[in-house]
Amino acid sequence: MFEPDAIHNSRNVTEALPHCVLSGIDSLYVSFYLDTANSLVDWDTLEFEKTTIRSERDREIAEYELGCETFALMRYGKAPYRYILTNRDFKIMLSETNSPSCHIQFFSEGLWLRGLDGLLDRLDRWFVSLDLKQTREASVGRVDWAYDYDLPVADFNPDHILTRANKDASWRNHKSYQTLQVGSGDTLIRVYDKVAEIDEASGKVFFFDLWGQKENVWRIEAQVRKNRLKKAGINTIDDVKELSGDLLHDLYHRHTTLRLPTEDSNQARWPIHPLWLALQQEVATLPRTGLLEAYSPTNGFEYRRYCMGKSMAGYAKRMAFLEYMQSDGTQIPDHEWAIESLGDLIRDHVRPETWQADIEKLITQERFGL
Repeated sequence: MFEPDAIHNSRNVTEALPHCVLSGIDSLYVSFYLDTANSLVDWDTLEFEKTTIRSERDREIAEYELGCETFALMRYGKAPYRYILTNRDFKIMLSETNSPSCHIQFFSEGLWLRGLDGLLDRLDRWFVSLDLKQTREASVGRVDWAYDYDLPVADFNPDHILTRANKDASWRNHKSYQTLQVGSGDTLIRVYDKVAEIDEASGKVFFFDLWGQKENVWRIEAQVRKNRLKKAGINTIDDVKELSGDLLHDLYHRHTTLRLPTEDSNQARWPIHPLWLALQQEVATLPRTGLLEAYSPTNGFEYRRYCMGKSMAGYAKRMAFLEYMQSDGTQIPDHEWAIESLGDLIRDHVRPETWQADIEKLITQERFGL
C-alpha cells in the first residue's frame, strides 16, 4: 500500500545529498492557433518546394526561408500537418486549414542554451514577420522536466522504486542498470545515465559544458502529456511557468519515489534514497500555489447536464413502456414519439408565470453553494 506520508521517515539519512548540476525544461510541445488565411505565408511556393524535394529521390530536405527564419523543409509531413520545418531550436508543423494550424516542438538544445523566454521571443518575431496572428491562446501538449545529478555510484535498481504507476521497464548494459522507467501514456518518469545516453544515442555533448563535467551524471526526467497537464491546471505556456512546482511536487512525493531498502517488508516504510531527497529539495524551490487538481466550474455544469440527459433518456423509455402497456400491446413506440411525449408532459408542469422567479432562485442557490 502506498503511503504518501512515509516520505517523512527518511530524514534520518545523514550522508551528503547528490549535487544537482542542471535542472529545467528539456522539451516542450505547443499548439498555436494562427490566422493562416490572412498571413504572408506563400502556400503555393511552399507546396512547390516540397513537391520538388519529393521528386528528387536522393534529396531529403531543402533550405527554405520563411519569414525571418531559415529552416530545413522536410519532404514529408505528419497528419494532419502537411509541412514540417526544422532548425536547431524548433520543429514546426504547419497546415493551411487545420486548427490548430501550427504545432511546435521546442528542442532541448534551444531550451537549455537560450531559455524558454528567449525561444518565445524568437517565435514571436517569426510570427510578426509573416503576419501570423494568434486567434486564441496556445495550448501545451507535453512538457519534459529534467534534473541532472552528479552521481558517481548508482546504488539502486527497479525494485527500489515505489510508484503508483502500473507499468515499468528497465534497461541494462553489461549487467548494470542504465535506465529505470515507470508509467506510460500521460505520465512517465525515467531515471537514467545521461552520459551513456549522450554517448550511445543523442550526441548532445553541449551538456558537458553546462554540467562542467563529462561523467557520472544521472537524470531524473518527468514526461507529462496533455491530460495530466490539464488535470494540474497547465493548459498554456504561462501555466507551465506558474504551476510546474505543484505538479512536480506531486509527481516526486506522491506518484513515485526512490527508496533505500531495509529489512522492513513494507516498502512504503523504506527511507527515501538520497538522490530522491536531493530531487525533492530542488523541486521545493519552485513556486507553488497549493493546487493539487485543477477544477473548473464549467466541468461540473457539463457533468450535471450529462446526468440530466441520462435521466431524461430513462424517462423516455418509461414513456414508451407505459404507452405499450396501455395500448393493445402490438407495437413498441419509437424513440422520437417518446421524446416528443416527454416534452409534452414537461410542458404540463411548467408555469410560465413563475418561470423567471424559479430560475433566479436556482441561480442564487448556485452562487452561494446552497
